[in-house]
Amino acid sequence: MNLKSIFKGVSSTLIAGVIVGTCAIPAFAESTTSVSSKNFAVTSEVFKALDKEVSKGSVNQSSWSREFELDENDGAQVNFWIENTGSNDIKISIDGKVSRTIAPGKQGHISAEVKNGWFGWTYNYTFTASPPADGGKVKMNYSIAQRNN
Repeated sequence: MNLKSIFKGVSSTLIAGVIVGTCAIPAFAESTTSVSSKNFAVTSEVFKALDKEVSKGSVNQSSWSREFELDENDGAQVNFWIENTGSNDIKISIDGKVSRTIAPGKQGHISAEVKNGWFGWTYNYTFTASPPADGGKVKMNYSIAQRNN
């Protein structure tokens, strides 16, 4: 027996082992549909996060601002909803980029895209509610939540 035939035999055995091993891995893998959690939903065998409540409450003060660290994995969109329970307009905004004015007795919302940075780093998003330029109070009920569309 020469060295060339030994090399062919070893090579053939290794290649056959890799092929059989690769085919066997899915047989031992845990099914993703067997995992159940109230925070996730299975859609086409892919887990997607359900709505995540970031914050909610009532406000009665001269102005309001809160900062929250948001993760895109909790939802690709963030929604800022308010019900204006006061007697003057309230301007709401997310990071000063998206804004809307809600009249007294009305409700409304604004949304913004949530993105992670390099290596999955998360960012802080600032939510504000302010009275008109001539003053007044911010009196509202609010809810901030993330969701996937």
